[in-house]
Amino acid sequence: MNKSSKNEEYTQQNPDINKDRFFSKPEDIVENLGISIKDLYKSAIHDYTKIYNKPETILEVNGSIWGTLENFSAIIGKAKSKKTYLLTAVIPALLTGNTMLGHLTGKLSNEKDRILYFDTEQSSYHIQQVIEKSLKLGGISKEVAMSKLEVLSLRSKTVEERNKIIEYGIRNMENIGVGIIDGVKDLIYDINNMEQASEIIQKLLEWTATHKIHIIVVLHQNKNDNHARGNIGTELMNKCETLVEVALHQKNKKITIVNFDLTRNLSPEPFAFTIGNDGLPQSIDMPKKETNKNKKPESFEVEQEEYKRALKDIFSGSKAFNQTQLIKKLKEHFSIGDNKAKEYISHCTKELKLLVTSKGKHNATLYEIT
Repeated sequence: MNKSSKNEEYTQQNPDINKDRFFSKPEDIVENLGISIKDLYKSAIHDYTKIYNKPETILEVNGSIWGTLENFSAIIGKAKSKKTYLLTAVIPALLTGNTMLGHLTGKLSNEKDRILYFDTEQSSYHIQQVIEKSLKLGGISKEVAMSKLEVLSLRSKTVEERNKIIEYGIRNMENIGVGIIDGVKDLIYDINNMEQASEIIQKLLEWTATHKIHIIVVLHQNKNDNHARGNIGTELMNKCETLVEVALHQKNKKITIVNFDLTRNLSPEPFAFTIGNDGLPQSIDMPKKETNKNKKPESFEVEQEEYKRALKDIFSGSKAFNQTQLIKKLKEHFSIGDNKAKEYISHCTKELKLLVTSKGKHNATLYEIT
């Protein structure tokens, strides 16, 4: 079945979808924009004779950049990993310019000091809990917050309505510096549909560039691996400025670890937090790594199973790969670079014993699943 037939079939199965929104043909784009292809081409020319200012930083982690204007970042994590609790520290850091959790420091200028917060998943009660915790953590009164922070609940809205509300807010709020979308998957109908995923990523790129803002989006990870969920997750990982991974500590589930695995800037050091008796996130020291090399951590079997499932997907239909082939497969599967792929191979071979090596043609090293 060709691409056009698949799109037509999907639309017939989902009659509420606005076909023009998600399945515009490439040849229709210029006509829809009311611009000639020549003018469209000219609008895309990059003038490398000009001097371009470095994008303004909006949030730092221990002096390293989390995000800048005209870009977007993504917070990912499994269900109940405290992703929204991280936001309760990010919001007051942005509103006050103070350092939250001992690590997060807002850097918004006076001309870009307003925030739009969109929640697509939670009830009004739970949204209120998030905002009250944010204000309490930052020592901010509601009167002060109301001049800089606007909160919108999109749970009851349709996909089309959510997109229109977000676009209207971003376009019309004066001095907006940051937009936060908790539940970006709810801006499309099918997270595994490539056309819809590409369209919403393009919207994020358009909103951030046109209005010179930063957008922070939140998305779940898959249950069986650390990938952001669906095609939208893959696209987010490819296009975001910074990917922030939030995960519960393997031994102590009361501790949340915040990692910065993918970034276009100098990678911030990971940090940890827990939830105090007052219900607010509080900083704690990073748990120490296991030092006894001969002792397997309690989570060894769990980690081994997660890696094993991922390798089965990667090796599906193939018995063995040479190193170049395996690195390519890992990069495509996880959206990582060469160094991370090599580390993954080494970990699976030496520590987890999930890969074995043999010699193939021309003495090349081949990798197989044990």
